[in-house]
Amino acid sequence: MTHRITVSILALAALAPAACRDATAPRPTRPAIAASLIPSGEYTAIDLGSIGQPSYALGINNAGQIAGEMIAGGQWRPFLWQNGVMTDLLAGQPYTWGQAFAINDFGVVAAAVDGYASLIADGTVVPFAPGLAFGISNATANPQSASLVGRDGGYAWLWTLQSSTRLCPGEAREINRSGVVVVMCDFGVGVWDAGLLTMIPSLDEAFAVNDAGQVAGSAWVAPGVLHAVRWDHGVATDLGTLGGPWSRGFGINNLGHVVGRADRPDGTQGAFVWKNGVMTELPGGGWTAHSRDINDAGHVAGYIDGRATLWRRLQPVEQVEQIASAVATLLADGSIDRGEARSLGAKLDVATAMLNDGKPGPAANQLQAFINQVEALVRSGRLTAEQGQELIAAAGGVVGRIQG
Repeated sequence: MTHRITVSILALAALAPAACRDATAPRPTRPAIAASLIPSGEYTAIDLGSIGQPSYALGINNAGQIAGEMIAGGQWRPFLWQNGVMTDLLAGQPYTWGQAFAINDFGVVAAAVDGYASLIADGTVVPFAPGLAFGISNATANPQSASLVGRDGGYAWLWTLQSSTRLCPGEAREINRSGVVVVMCDFGVGVWDAGLLTMIPSLDEAFAVNDAGQVAGSAWVAPGVLHAVRWDHGVATDLGTLGGPWSRGFGINNLGHVVGRADRPDGTQGAFVWKNGVMTELPGGGWTAHSRDINDAGHVAGYIDGRATLWRRLQPVEQVEQIASAVATLLADGSIDRGEARSLGAKLDVATAMLNDGKPGPAANQLQAFINQVEALVRSGRLTAEQGQELIAAAGGVVGRIQG
């Protein structure tokens, strides 16, 4: 989608107010916490609707379809959300209850329906075996050749329509395109691949695995302190928190970006996305916000205070519009004068025009000129270091996106 936005600082100012082997790895070390961007960085939070409440978005595919669970009519029901519409996947069918946990790129949903690990494809429920299906293979749209992973009777299972394979005591959480399964066994976390279970001692929880074999989970980094961790073939990286003691990693995309929830300093929980070494809180606030899955475009599924939520990644021109709004606010509150606002706004106007015309290089140059002017305003004392850093971080984030 192409967004054409014309930035006008002065106009905005007027509006502003099996077999086992060990994979040893060092325990993770703590990184710094990221500074916030303006006003919500790369994302905007979208409420997915209210067929049933509470509702929880748990999986998102690369087409932007979202699967999850909600309570409607006093029962858990699986839902599919696409193109702004939420649909009860059991509507008109002879099933009592269900929960949807994941969705592959073909729109096939992994679910539990009336106690059976099932997939739901094109409105049809296909039961595999008793249990809960937490993950589904992304290799095929054909239910006859699909694989589900999950839990039943205290064991982790890998199911196809032709066979059931018990992996270990515990539960299986996700399967990647190559058939690698991440499992939480009673005796530890591991990955199962073609009959071989490789343990990961540096993780205490694991919920997701991408096609590169990277795992998202959590580890105890100190007594009573649990942190989200990304494990990458022997290297465990502590993803930090949002200022509180705990965080947990729930989802990972093929770029290695991790989502989850983390404690804020006040004890509430925020949804986060972690990439390139930085944890950033997703917008929308709430007392309890969790991000559960992320696709390769960077869009995130989760929930805020029991409301299914999509965190849509903004286009670069939309981010520039946010920066323009911040400049307008600085003009309105007297932090900068009209001439300074005009000069900053002119650079953002040109950057927007270049982005709309498909010219990322000139756009990046204009944003760098904007950054240079902000730095000068900080040096002169016209802007505080904090104000300048917010503008610089936001503009630099856009530059990184369009150059990367």
